[in-house]
Amino acid sequence: MPIAVSVEAMNAAVGAGTTASGTGDPSPDTGPTAVADISRIVMALDTTRAAASVILNGLENLGSAITQGARAELTRQVRQHINEQEHSALQGLVDASPVRLLPLSRAGMESKAVAAVLNGTTWLTAQSVGRRQNPDASNLQAVTSRWEKEGKVFSIERAGRTLYPEYIFDELGNPIPEVAEILKVFHDYMPLRIASWFESTNSMLQGKRPRENLATDPSAVVNAARDHVKGATHG
Repeated sequence: MPIAVSVEAMNAAVGAGTTASGTGDPSPDTGPTAVADISRIVMALDTTRAAASVILNGLENLGSAITQGARAELTRQVRQHINEQEHSALQGLVDASPVRLLPLSRAGMESKAVAAVLNGTTWLTAQSVGRRQNPDASNLQAVTSRWEKEGKVFSIERAGRTLYPEYIFDELGNPIPEVAEILKVFHDYMPLRIASWFESTNSMLQGKRPRENLATDPSAVVNAARDHVKGATHG
């Protein structure tokens, strides 16, 4: 009977899938053992899918030998069983495949860089910026939204909150005009990268950070930004 053959094929696929998925090495190994593991899992996956096709076709060919309700239930059970085995085989394939992990040393350096950006200045919410402009405004976020669309300020996202660095505003809470020029220079930079540049020491500013000079010598900071982009392009 076709169904008996297909059940045997399915059992073989199940056994192969279980064995293969259990041999996956989660480490990023690209040696012969890992390649063999992946090959076995792919073969088991192909066998499982082939078995499913044979079984389902066999159920369709039974005709009046089985009621429509029984056929539907058997089909559902077969699909569920095959899906489970396919999921197991695919998980084994993921476990056995090499993965590129961020080196711990690099991860640590990037974490420190982000911490330096976040801790180097005071960060303001849109509400706090809006409150300095007009405490009675019905929408405190409107002013920062407008300034951002006009390219006068930039912000970063942290834990679902939009934050603006305090150094881009003057003592009255307005954007320092040269910030718009700097943002034009960095037009293709992500906000966090811009914030990182403001936080990094700069040789054109006598070793000071751009954010430290923005209020007192904004033109020099604009020139430093242009030099930075020019160096990145031609360096």
